[in-house]
Amino acid sequence: MNDISRIGAGFSRRRMALPLGLVASLSVAGCDGSPVEPRDSRPQLSDFTYTVVALNLPQCPNGLANGTQFRWTIEFSDPDGDVVAPVLMEWSTSFNPSGTTKSALLIIPGAAITGEGGLSGSISQTQCLRFVEQESVDITLSIYDQVGNQSNPRTLRIERPEGAM
Repeated sequence: MNDISRIGAGFSRRRMALPLGLVASLSVAGCDGSPVEPRDSRPQLSDFTYTVVALNLPQCPNGLANGTQFRWTIEFSDPDGDVVAPVLMEWSTSFNPSGTTKSALLIIPGAAITGEGGLSGSISQTQCLRFVEQESVDITLSIYDQVGNQSNPRTLRIERPEGAM
């Protein structure tokens, strides 16, 4: 035996074969023998839509009196099934043409979420906007599942309805 074969961390060749064999068996887990790709456990957002509910509504809250009330809906899917209420949402708006932006973290209650046990569904909310001299607003949002995985962001442009304040 030469000096190189004696150098090591105190493991015999036999003891080193077990961990290497274990690693190799873990990397091939597909039923057909093909390597299994790592699973992305982040929620995915799609189909972000809105409808105008009312124009110039005096009851809009938080200084938005006479604003436009709209209802937005976004679809989600999550391979882990842990998009459950309450859902943390990252929300931002950008008004056009001014470029004025605002952002916030929102807690979405269970009443706003429908779906199949956290695996897929939709989130809907009714909100008010005041356009003043703005032509449109871009709303971008993403959600977090219960373990903190953030979804892809989705953006929706809401054009100022004719006659809206």
